Amino acid sequence: CCELEEEARAMSRLWDVIVLTCRDEYTALAYEVQLKTRQQQGLISSETLLLTVADPASRVGSGGATLNALLVATEHLSSRAGYTAVTGDVLNPAGDHSAPRILIMHMGRDFPFDGCCRAFSSIPGIWNVNEGSHLALTSIMCHIDFLLCLLEQRVCVGSPRGVWVCSSDMMLFVGGQEQIGQDWSTFTGGVRAVAIPGPVDYALRHGVYKLDDTGEVCDIIFRGERSTVEKCALPDGNVPLVSGVVFMCPVTAERVLQLQRGPPLENCTYLGVDSGNTPLNVSLFFDMLLSLAKDVTRQAYEGGSRSGAYGRTNVQETGSQLQVDEGISDLIANASNKPDPTISDRQKARKVLWETLREPGTKMEAVVLHDLRYDYIDLRPVQHIERLKKLSGHENVQQGSKSIFKFSPRTHCYIKNGDKISEECVMISCLVNDSLTVKGSSCLTHCRIDYPTEVGSMCLINSVEFNETTCRGLSSPVVIPDGCCLVVFCLLKEKQPVHVTFGVNDILEANMENGTFMGEPWKLFFERTGISSVDLWRDGERQSLFSARLFPVVGTDECSTLLHALWLVGAVKGLQGQYSKWKASRRKSLLEILPHVDVEKEFTLRSMLFADVVVAIQRNALLKSQRLPWVAPFRAAARSGHGKKLLDMLDDVASRAENPGVRARALAGIADVLGAMAGDGTGLRSGPGANREWKSAYLCLEAKRFADGVRLLAAERLKWMGSSRELLRAARHYEGAAQ
Repeated sequence: CCELEEEARAMSRLWDVIVLTCRDEYTALAYEVQLKTRQQQGLISSETLLLTVADPASRVGSGGATLNALLVATEHLSSRAGYTAVTGDVLNPAGDHSAPRILIMHMGRDFPFDGCCRAFSSIPGIWNVNEGSHLALTSIMCHIDFLLCLLEQRVCVGSPRGVWVCSSDMMLFVGGQEQIGQDWSTFTGGVRAVAIPGPVDYALRHGVYKLDDTGEVCDIIFRGERSTVEKCALPDGNVPLVSGVVFMCPVTAERVLQLQRGPPLENCTYLGVDSGNTPLNVSLFFDMLLSLAKDVTRQAYEGGSRSGAYGRTNVQETGSQLQVDEGISDLIANASNKPDPTISDRQKARKVLWETLREPGTKMEAVVLHDLRYDYIDLRPVQHIERLKKLSGHENVQQGSKSIFKFSPRTHCYIKNGDKISEECVMISCLVNDSLTVKGSSCLTHCRIDYPTEVGSMCLINSVEFNETTCRGLSSPVVIPDGCCLVVFCLLKEKQPVHVTFGVNDILEANMENGTFMGEPWKLFFERTGISSVDLWRDGERQSLFSARLFPVVGTDECSTLLHALWLVGAVKGLQGQYSKWKASRRKSLLEILPHVDVEKEFTLRSMLFADVVVAIQRNALLKSQRLPWVAPFRAAARSGHGKKLLDMLDDVASRAENPGVRARALAGIADVLGAMAGDGTGLRSGPGANREWKSAYLCLEAKRFADGVRLLAAERLKWMGSSRELLRAARHYEGAAQ
């Protein structure tokens, strides 16, 4: 194997177990397939145990999800070690050198800009794989790939064994090319958090550590007052931001595991929920780890000034229910109307946390990694656009002298004519066969454009498919106005995708009185469309863009869901009776859409589009006698079940080509696709290719009846698709035909 391939295969050898926490069992299964695909590609060690764990309930918080994930991982490790019951001994065996290295990654909240959630949202980067590599890597990188790489190559380098916990709600950016690592020589156990330097103004909206001169954590502050945050400043004036990354030594991890043994913290785990208990919301940082902050007293922590949500004082009592300030993070969970824990439950939980974690003397320190930059992935569309633009110009991430991956504004795209596409536009996995105009700094991801389209500046477009069917009722071209966000979601139990539109500067969770739609106040939106508030919200509901039932989920022959969406943003005018058609449709809000996204279908459609882009790029290159690398994309597409698309394209090129070099390369490409479909470990590609069954096809080629020869080759090939061994033998015959 080539040197780069060996480096890629080594990337995730750091972990014995990787656990991904997910919203529910359905999404857990979908994400498990994605992780295992990366393992099959060599990006994660084959020895790593991969687990996708559904949260036991919708409101267990990051701390509850961590505890539940640690419990499930320990169950698997206990079983592997021969135990008949779960035991913390597998987390902290005799001597830390034999403790497992565990990574717990949290999927985070639903994401209104991508149906695959934050962790698997695509970014404008490609894996830098040599043509001769045996790795079957897809060209499309996701946020989780970038995050895993930075953890393994920068953040966790040289760490002792234990448990790492990482959020996927944030993006880390590299500021330089030197390997960071950390100095672990002074680490004596307990907890080490990773802090990222950031300006005070940014920290006012996020969490920040207050550190003493030795790096020990004195306090963790969430959205503090400016004067409080400024007291946390580092010598350079920045403050240490809570990055969402934390390490626990084996002893501490075992203590955390002990929390699930009794009430009320067992309610954070599936065991507690299965016992009929009410789920308990526990934050990893502002409940669990806050108990370890040196300056936080037990009185303030359990029932005083630091006992509220996020370690603040915003606790009010209504009856016996705990009321906290509600933000976007709570909206989906609250829609289920499940009971909240009582204040008594929270106080009991805090008491147990203090006694289990703080009293034994567990120490918490933080290390500031000055070469990284932190960006929380919030719910502002304009910020997501800026993030993708920033990544498209990101420096290549190195491993030694090799680039692990490279970034570019155009990632895995086929564009028939890009003359009218702004150079500032970012495009990821797009297939453009028709006229496309894009102005300014817009971002298009996973789009099929087979219909004349004009996109304004600062637009965010995801997963659209413009063709004669989806654009029925529209005059040519499709016009998307400046500052528009258009995202398409596949929903469970729905046959048609839903088109969601709003403005890139709209605040989704803002109340109607202060909020906007496409940048205009709701009052003006109502006047323009004829829609009224009673069309969007029921009595007693919080009136925000997030909860507004704006988006039809079923189109008709005369009015597609796309037409509805463009009418809402003012992109189409003069439609007779459009309001009545919209009102008569079955509609949903983002609040109702996001929990029911068909994640499996989203991944399937992206895989199909990836293969179609490969086909278009390679067809175009072959016909122009260009030699583009194709081993890695052919392998990825073929092993994702799209080998037939590649074979059909190569058959067509080989049968039509007048240039003998193009014909030979197309036939050689078929051999590569068949080899990829056969898989590794099935034998050598070299071998005889003169079986008599293929003779008639060979004779046609020798007689220069190329179209007939290619047709006979394809007919014979169908008889050899039954097993990996037969595929490999067929590949040898195509290699012979190409010579």
